[in-house]
Amino acid sequence: MRLIKENIIILVFFQLLITSCELDKGKKLFTLLTPSQSGVKFSHDLTETDLANYFLYQGFYMGGGVAIGDVRC
Repeated sequence: MRLIKENIIILVFFQLLITSCELDKGKKLFTLLTPSQSGVKFSHDLTETDLANYFLYQGFYMGGGVAIGDVRC
């Protein structure tokens, strides 16, 4: 009985996966905007010190704390 439930769950999962995919490749969800169009200006300027550098804080160069999304200012 357990095997039947597992097979049904797997079947439903793959059926949902297949039916949720769209064939229309021309429809875009996002449009690339320049900084002048979006009004967002970003600069990731880093100043290394003895206490704040890549070897002690590896998130230093990875953009930690940068938000991507709908930010209202």
